Formats: sequence, structure tokens, C-alpha cells
Amino acid sequence: MAEVKLSLGPSLMEKEKKIQELQSQNNQLKEKLDLSQMCLQDMETLSNSYNNQLINIRARLSENEEVIRKKDDELKSRMDRIQELTSQNNELQQELENQTNTSLRMQQEYDLLNFKLNDQYNQNKQLIDELRSLSKVMDDSEKKMVQMDLEMERQRREIELLTKSRDQKDRHLTVLMKEKEKLHKQVDQLSGKTAKQDKDKVEAADFAKKYSILSSKPKENLQIIQNSTKNAGLVMNAFADTQSQMSFQGDPQELKRELQIVRKDFKKLNEEIIDKDKEMEKLKKENMNLLNRCRNNLASKK
Repeated sequence: MAEVKLSLGPSLMEKEKKIQELQSQNNQLKEKLDLSQMCLQDMETLSNSYNNQLINIRARLSENEEVIRKKDDELKSRMDRIQELTSQNNELQQELENQTNTSLRMQQEYDLLNFKLNDQYNQNKQLIDELRSLSKVMDDSEKKMVQMDLEMERQRREIELLTKSRDQKDRHLTVLMKEKEKLHKQVDQLSGKTAKQDKDKVEAADFAKKYSILSSKPKENLQIIQNSTKNAGLVMNAFADTQSQMSFQGDPQELKRELQIVRKDFKKLNEEIIDKDKEMEKLKKENMNLLNRCRNNLASKK
């Protein structure tokens, strides 16, 4: 049996297709409607919540308005208090300025008095230091005067010693002159005679011994002169220091004159001793020449 197929016409197919599209759109609209209903319910719930919040906010706003009113009253009261305090502060500022000016004047007076006090204190301190320094200078001057007296006494003793040394040199010069004359005579005798050789040797040995003793004396005298010169320099330096430190008391003229006299005597003695030493050195050379001549003559006679 043959199968029979029925088919719709083009118009019906378009209508069926249109119906399907409309059904699909209808389903979508239902879904949107359901969703809108759910949103509406949510919005109603939210609206109720907002209404409650609005009621609460209005209640709180009313409370805040009351608080603000009270704060305004309190602020006004405080502003009045601030104005009162500002007025008092201005009065206090004026009084403080007056007190500051008074304090500055008193500080200036205090600084001036303090400066005068410090200046007076420094002057007193300077005077005390000068008094102490002068007292110390007086003590040092007295000590140096004592030392100078001792040094003067030592110089006098050394001058006496130098005087004795000069006298001793004079005696030695006399002995040397006699020995010189004796040697001249012996030279004259030895030039014409050949005898008495042993006696001449003994005399020559005695003369050499005497001369060696005399020749050692100038060294001792030179040491005495050097020591005396050094001591005299110390005395004069001490006198100069004392004189410079005691300028406020006047010059010790008597001591100065005495020192000048001692210095002149000392210089004179030094010059005399130097001249004596030169003369003794000259005689020493002459006697040595004579002694050598005697020895040469004795040697030639042998």
C-alpha cells in the first residue's frame, strides 16, 4: 500500500512558524514578568525598609535639631564669655606691657649697677694683686740685698786674695830677675871656663825646679781671676735686677757707688795680674833660653 504524505502549504508553514516565534516570545515575556514580579517584591521590601529608615532618620533629625538648638544656645553663651574674656585679656595685656616696660627699666638699672660693681671689684682685685706683687718684690729685693751683701763680702775676700797674689807675683818676678842676672853671669863664666860643670848642673836643676814651681802659679791666678770676674758679673746682674724691680722705691745710690768702686778695683787688679802674667811669660821664655844656653855650653864642654 502506498504511503500518502500530507504537507502544508506555504502560507500555513509561515503561520506555524510565526506561531512558534510568538510562543517563544510569550515564554520570554513570562520569564521577564516573573523576574519583574520578583524585583517588584524586592523593591517593595526595600521600600518598606527605606520608609522605616526614613522614619528613623526624621526622628533622629528632630533630635539633632533639638541638640543643635541647645548647641546654638551654648555657643552664644560661650561667645559672650569669649567677649568678656577678650576684654579681660586686653586689660591684662595692657597691664603686662606696663609691667614689661617697668621690668626693662629695672633690668637696665640692674645691669648698670652690676657693671659698676664688677668694675669696682676688678679695680679692687687689681689693687690687691699690685699690693701682693709689690710685697713679693719687696721680699725678693730684701733677699737679693742680703745676697748682694754676701757677694760683696765674697768679692772683698777675693780682692784681698788677688792682692796677695799680685804681691806674690811681684816677689816671684824679683826672684826671676835675680835668677836671670845669675844665669847671665853663669853664661858669661861658661863662655870662658870649663870647670865647675857638676856645680852648674846642680844649679841648673835647682833653677828648673824653681821655674817649674813659678810657672804653675799663673794658671792658679788665672782661675782666680775668672772666678772673680764671674762673681762680679753675677753681682752686677743681681744689682741691675734689683734696681729695675725697686724703681718705685728710689735708687740705692750708696750700694751703686760701692759696687762701682769694687768693679773699678777689680778691673784694675785684673789688668795688673794680666800684665804680671805677660811679664812672667816673657821672663819664662828668656830664662828658658838662658837655661838652654847653659845646657848647651855644658854639653859642649863635655
